[in-house]
Amino acid sequence: MEETTLLNSLAIRLHSKSSYVASIGADTIGFNYFEDIFGLLVSIQADRIVELQRNEVAQLKLSDSELIEAGIRNVKEKYSQNISPVRLLDYNFWLVENEYYFAPNFLLDFHNYPNLIGSYGSLFSIPNGDRLLVYPVENVETASALFAFAKMSQYFYECQAEPLSPKYIGMTRVRFSSFHLRLKIRIIIYFQRNF
Repeated sequence: MEETTLLNSLAIRLHSKSSYVASIGADTIGFNYFEDIFGLLVSIQADRIVELQRNEVAQLKLSDSELIEAGIRNVKEKYSQNISPVRLLDYNFWLVENEYYFAPNFLLDFHNYPNLIGSYGSLFSIPNGDRLLVYPVENVETASALFAFAKMSQYFYECQAEPLSPKYIGMTRVRFSSFHLRLKIRIIIYFQRNF
């Protein structure tokens, strides 16, 4: 593949490292995003998405970080996030959808969406690659909203052939933490400040 064409085809997709990335080999290029979530360098071609090995991008003579930056930039420029409000059980959520399994990439750029960050932060769920759920945390009603959020996340996780993550994740500006509920999905919490 010509260098310019290859460079323009690069993309980053977030995957489960233990189940997906481990099955395609150790010579992949990417980065650990959080716990089991891995940003994988891929090439978007006309008829398929190809997981790239190090030798397939050697001709570009770019470092791993430069390749990753190009992949993130290409996704932002070519694949817009469809962000829409969703109401469930008296709570307002946001649904982020995207083609080609890029919805989780919203997490790489969520600081640029201040309307989706509540006074106390946000809950994120990444049940699969084509959807991400967001709940802006404005007050302590979050405990009740978490139930509705988890039910919606569970539905999206179970109806996907390649679910991304079965955990809930807590995220602050400085660190992540994860926790499990009885459901099988992961929620990320981004806290602006303490309750």
